[in-house]
Amino acid sequence: AEEACGLLFLSTTHRDEFMRRFVPADKRQDFLEKSVVIGNPLERFWEEHAAAPRTALVEDGRLHVLLVGRINKVKNIPMAAMAVGELRSRGVEATLTVVGEVEDEGELARIKAYDHVEVLPFMGPEELVDVYRTHDVFLLPSTVETFGRVYVEAMSQGLPVIYTKGQGFDGRYPDGEVGYAVSPDDPLEIADRIQAVAGDYAGLSERSLRHAADYYEDSIVDKVESFYERSMAAAKCEVVA
Repeated sequence: AEEACGLLFLSTTHRDEFMRRFVPADKRQDFLEKSVVIGNPLERFWEEHAAAPRTALVEDGRLHVLLVGRINKVKNIPMAAMAVGELRSRGVEATLTVVGEVEDEGELARIKAYDHVEVLPFMGPEELVDVYRTHDVFLLPSTVETFGRVYVEAMSQGLPVIYTKGQGFDGRYPDGEVGYAVSPDDPLEIADRIQAVAGDYAGLSERSLRHAADYYEDSIVDKVESFYERSMAAAKCEVVA
């Protein structure tokens, strides 16, 4: 990596972890100067079906929380169910919808033990877009996440997002810009942040939708091309005929 002309990372958290674990302190500034963070592109479907900004929660007196992801231990879905249960204990009529392929039957059983949770099978974008649009907040407190493109899908539909501190999506935006980072093992904090979303819903929805465009295919292609052009322009990377 020391001889590389450029370093490309999917997230700031992975960049920072790389610097901490593998780069001596006296060389980190040089490494940072040639590092770029560019996320994965969003499928063009979501760009073509971007929603309008939301001005308020779904108007039926409930708070609809959505989680899309594979049903396994890494996605930490029972913790999401506990957090929504905490909201209900506070008098918030909240529900959690989980959409995803079942990879762990034990996790599925744990999730289904909660009366306020509905589990739906895996579905493609054409069906999923309607599910996004009938929910208010996207929550995925994974214990490990490389990038988390599903957060951006939700943003393209105007949903604020709740994501895990120190994992893939964290660090892309300041806390409170498109949603909030949470500890994956703290249902009280998760519940607090969901309520914070409700307190600034219109602003969070508008910013989420606007920043989803950062991951549209053309935008990502432009960023990657710029990265390679800048990297190859470095003195030690000049092509000699």
